[in-house]
Amino acid sequence: MTEVVHYRLRAVRVETQDIFRPAETGERVIPRLLNAAHARTLTKTVMLEVFVHPGDLVDASHAEELARNLRALGIFAEVEATLVPTSVPGEADLVVRTRDRLTLAVGGGVSYVGGSAGFNASVSEANLFGSGDRLAASFRQIDEGDFRGVGSFNDLHLFDTWMTGGLRLSRTDDGDGVGVEVARPFKHLRDPRSWRVGASYDELAQEYYRLGEESGSVPLQRAAAEGEWGGLSGERFARAGFGVQARLTEVDYGAAEGEMASELRVPGDTRSMFLGPSFRGRWISQFRTATSIDTLGYVQDIALATEVELTAGCVLRDEEGRELEAQPAIEAHFGFAAEPAADWLLGCATDGALRWGDAGLVGWRVAARAQSVRQWNEAHALLGTVRFDSADEDQDLPVQYTLGADSGLRGYDARLFAGTRRLVMSAEERWSTGIELWAFHFGLAAFCDSGFTSDDPGLGRPYVGIGGGLRIGSAPLFGATVLRMDVTSALDHAQGNTDGVEFSLVVGQAFTFGGATRIPLLR
Repeated sequence: MTEVVHYRLRAVRVETQDIFRPAETGERVIPRLLNAAHARTLTKTVMLEVFVHPGDLVDASHAEELARNLRALGIFAEVEATLVPTSVPGEADLVVRTRDRLTLAVGGGVSYVGGSAGFNASVSEANLFGSGDRLAASFRQIDEGDFRGVGSFNDLHLFDTWMTGGLRLSRTDDGDGVGVEVARPFKHLRDPRSWRVGASYDELAQEYYRLGEESGSVPLQRAAAEGEWGGLSGERFARAGFGVQARLTEVDYGAAEGEMASELRVPGDTRSMFLGPSFRGRWISQFRTATSIDTLGYVQDIALATEVELTAGCVLRDEEGRELEAQPAIEAHFGFAAEPAADWLLGCATDGALRWGDAGLVGWRVAARAQSVRQWNEAHALLGTVRFDSADEDQDLPVQYTLGADSGLRGYDARLFAGTRRLVMSAEERWSTGIELWAFHFGLAAFCDSGFTSDDPGLGRPYVGIGGGLRIGSAPLFGATVLRMDVTSALDHAQGNTDGVEFSLVVGQAFTFGGATRIPLLR
């Protein structure tokens, strides 16, 4: 076992760099323009993430943790944090060096599918003026009148503290929306507490699909306020503690619309309140770094850990036309990630929620995922994932899961299949070619997806799609994501699907190794 060497911290030194170093720019026009258009990260932005102070007793694990935290911000292409001994025995400086990535993203496109023309545009800056703040705006419109515009701002260090702030404004063909949140998240492994408060109001429509087309919707107005507080104690790699959660929600429903209107059960206007204690625990066995599982040329941090979260409380539900009802409710999360053998990563997570009324169980939802990664070498990996979702709801709006290219079944149109149960399985073989051109790394991938969806426990028949394509990664330009250029094909005929081979161009992975990460549940 390697002996841990402790130092008394003398000072923290931060060195930030542009997207491209002087040796890389030379006389090239594009790198110089990108550097000029980018605001280098401020030293203060990095210093606000440092959780150790002069005089503290530190070791190499503290520097490694800080580097992981900085990479998780998504604004750096490279991060290095090291302890450098001084001339005084037992004393060291913490030296942090960062290299920015391109955080300005502009996108847009037009489409013409099934007689409908569409337009979309987006722009975002994830490191505004070098502060780590994010400003984003997007717009999407279809000629049938369906449009959505969203603007958001996220403050990484609200008032130069560890608090974060967020503001969202949206406008759609269904109405307007606004959301605001202030939070103080856990910032490091020994951080004792966190809290969050938020409020939102949205005018929207719950949409239901049949054969990939919107066939029904229920307009609604939802106002919500929520807050939570939690504390953790214990060793850095074994933490547990208790907290409390509270939610207030008011939903006013309109009449169902579309072909499926007669099939949709619309509840009366509903007010509800949830309050309950929570327990959270996380036990970390180790952190692992990788550069060729999900990314090309970017250091990816993977926590091999076990996570448990449990919230138990009561919902006071007041629906128009029904008596006030007190409903016990439970929400739970379990996650696990490990390396059972050399170069084999295994992860699983499950999240669920149950609610009981006077007549027994009135609503439940469950989401489960299992992932496996086998790295044959640094340039070759085989990934597999299985995802299952299921729900039943007797009082609120009916739940519907959709299945298609947008939910893991490549080769089939988005939202082509729909039901209350969904199972998706994917396998992807990835190779890094070793080819590097300027700031770009190139890889190849071949994949096979299979999916089921149904309203019945039997799930129905499976549909299979296959494909392959090119992966392009660039830490200075894309950070942790990749550019995917894929050719896909459906192996099974499905009513309403676009037959033949399709080409897609997407920034981001089809799926990544998430380990014990929470799976969002539909609300």
